Amino acid sequence: MQWIISLIIACAVYIPIDANSTGTLQIETKAEFEKISSNPHVYFINEHTCHLKITDHLYYLQDKSHQLGINDVLLPPISEKFQPLNQHIANLGFSNDSFWFRFRLRYQPRTVFVLKEWYLEIGYSLLDEVVFYYPVGNNEYIEKKTGRKMWKSPADVHYKHPVFRLYTKPFQDYEMFIKIRSSSTIQAPLRIWSPGTFSHNVARENFFWGIFFGIMFVMAVYNSFIYIVVKDQSYLYYVCYILSFICLLSSFKVNGFLQMPDSFTWWGHGSIPFFIAFAGFWMTRFSKHFLKTDEYSPFRGFVLDCVMIGNLTIALLSFVIAYSFAVKLAAFYILINAVVLFMSAIICYTNNGEQARYYLIAWAALLIGIILYCLKTFAILPNNFITTYSLPLGATLEVILLSFGLAHRINTDRREKIVAQKEALKAKSLSLVAQEKTNQELKKSGLVKSNIISNISNEVRMPLHAMIGMANLLKKTDLSNAQKRFVRELIIAGEGLFQVTNDLVDYARLETHRLKLQRTVFELKKCIHETCDLFKSVAKKKGIGLEIMLDNRLPEVVSGDLSRIRQILSNLLENAFKYTEKGEVIVEVHNWDEQMNAAHSFNLSPETPLDCLVYFSVKDTGIGIDDKTQDELFNLFAKNDIEKIGKQTGFGLGLSICKRLIHLMKGNIWVKSQQGTGSAFHFVLSLKRADASQLEKNKKKKKSTRAKALPSLKILLAEDNPHNQLVIKMMFENTPFALDIVENGKQAVNKYAEKKYDLVIMDILMPFMNGIEAITQIRAVEKQKNLPQKPILVVTADARPTTLKACKKAGCSDFINKPILNQEGFFERIINLHNKRAWLKSKPNDMSGFEHIFSPGHVK
Repeated sequence: MQWIISLIIACAVYIPIDANSTGTLQIETKAEFEKISSNPHVYFINEHTCHLKITDHLYYLQDKSHQLGINDVLLPPISEKFQPLNQHIANLGFSNDSFWFRFRLRYQPRTVFVLKEWYLEIGYSLLDEVVFYYPVGNNEYIEKKTGRKMWKSPADVHYKHPVFRLYTKPFQDYEMFIKIRSSSTIQAPLRIWSPGTFSHNVARENFFWGIFFGIMFVMAVYNSFIYIVVKDQSYLYYVCYILSFICLLSSFKVNGFLQMPDSFTWWGHGSIPFFIAFAGFWMTRFSKHFLKTDEYSPFRGFVLDCVMIGNLTIALLSFVIAYSFAVKLAAFYILINAVVLFMSAIICYTNNGEQARYYLIAWAALLIGIILYCLKTFAILPNNFITTYSLPLGATLEVILLSFGLAHRINTDRREKIVAQKEALKAKSLSLVAQEKTNQELKKSGLVKSNIISNISNEVRMPLHAMIGMANLLKKTDLSNAQKRFVRELIIAGEGLFQVTNDLVDYARLETHRLKLQRTVFELKKCIHETCDLFKSVAKKKGIGLEIMLDNRLPEVVSGDLSRIRQILSNLLENAFKYTEKGEVIVEVHNWDEQMNAAHSFNLSPETPLDCLVYFSVKDTGIGIDDKTQDELFNLFAKNDIEKIGKQTGFGLGLSICKRLIHLMKGNIWVKSQQGTGSAFHFVLSLKRADASQLEKNKKKKKSTRAKALPSLKILLAEDNPHNQLVIKMMFENTPFALDIVENGKQAVNKYAEKKYDLVIMDILMPFMNGIEAITQIRAVEKQKNLPQKPILVVTADARPTTLKACKKAGCSDFINKPILNQEGFFERIINLHNKRAWLKSKPNDMSGFEHIFSPGHVK
């Protein structure tokens, strides 16, 4: 707040101020003068006088015309118009007139009768024109000029205040005149100095003002560093306020603008109201942030925002409007600003704004300094060190106390932040516990849902296996053409139902993150052609074209989940033909590169040098999809219970599975469609480049396996369902396989202990003893009798990962899901297991190679 009081004191809006005393250390001998009753208006000095204040008996004359000269004021009737100034220090407020001041001085030595030099100081720097008339003879005067607008006429002594040299002769009276004109307040605090005392006083004054400015500058630098560290806006506003206040006080005390050239006088004239308003802006900005008016003030800082806008407006107008009006406007506005800030601090403090306490204490420190200074100015208090420097001391205390207030606020905010963090951590911990509990419940419910779906699928697969098996066996008999057609349709319907059950199981496993990808080496182009070939008959039947476009840069051999890639592509092709009545379906496959990233606004890239991104596109000319449906297309539970597009209906399960499978392969899928013109499904998969030699090796191995004749094997079948027993029995007809059938796991264990078998086919869900328990006991029998382990092939409709894991742990050798749709594939799995018998025999108790031969999945 010191900028408010500095303005009031410096500009002296109708308040008398002893400007010189603000910078004088009163340790010298006081003026010694006598007032002779015969001539009471003469100031006496002698060789021992150190300094003399020209007070009480100063006469003045107001010149409104600005035309009077020294000769005019010396002669009547003008000389008779001088009036005594009934003020301790000449202070005539704001006025555009010129003022003449007159006083008489006599040098009356006591011991040394020589010519004596003195300094006359006018202790106020904000005077535009100062003309001093010094008598050198009878009615003859020397004219000396200085002032803010008189750049080319410096004073006799270069100083912040006008200072003139005087030479006095013993016992001689000197009547001196001073003419003053200023757009600021008219003040004339006059003082006579001896040269030595003046120099000593200037040195002392500069020393103490240097300390003051040094403290202010240090506080600015200190708070700047704190702002850089803590990034608190209050420190930044506070530093700006200190710097603007230093500039304002420098304009009053240093008067450095006297050295500026003529082209920059506009800055010297407008700088004071500018810095007054500018300092007011930063002080208000700091106060708003420091007091937290947005939180503790009923007006939420709106009033202070308006005050800041006014400050900026006055600061900008300072160089446009007249100085006399600008400084009056700034003085009046700054008083309003002070009242608003003081009231804001009180309101914030009463609303539990603890930081406002430091603000009010700092204000009180400055206010005490101002009161002491003003009482000294009115001569109520003596002129000593405390009263003389009460203003800078109060300003320094204010700056330091506000710095302490900022530090306290930072510490308070930090403590509150720590407490808030502890509460947040506590709440987060409770939230995590609740979330973990919720996740466990969701996981449990997901497992329950998955188990329910798997159980339903198992219940469907059991009769389905028998139905399809019987249909395949029936197809081998002599049938009429109509009967063959019925059997074929029966098999197709069964395979369709089988696909639905597979989709349900896959979706449940994807939802519970239990589906694992199987990585095999295969030919990418061959995979695409074989998948598309399955739909040639559909395309021919509907009269729709099927076109395949493959990029020549595609890798020939890749590693990935072949069955899942076929599943995704088949699902999209099935939908394309389902909703297309005419036109064509186009399958495009390309390498994904940076140009495609830019075209589709993606940022996909291979994770390793061996990885390659492959882009698939399935386009059709069907009915298309509206925008609303596109947004929900891949989300099963965001759609209606039964999806209806055009004349077709479905559950929409396939696209949901495709999306999750593609994400599992680190890819992405999207659709672009327009109703009536068709749809285009795009997806990108991440595959690994593979060595063609590995593919050739696998082909040779498979070829050699197929070339071998079926061996004579004794096989034990554990199956409780008579239909499934019949299906497998019929499959083994006309083969060298000898089959024994039991209805549960207990019978299988007993039968295995009685006779020697080359292989065991085991169902899981059986009465009395399930398949997993039976496998465990069979392995125990082998260990007890020191027999080699024989292959155990699990054939079950239960495709859950938990079942697979339990079978592996119990000691099974391979795993097949029902129904068995491919008899040759089934026999191939049996031969593979028989060929692995030597390996199992060499390591009867070691299951580390299980993953090598364990390949769950249904045989097609």
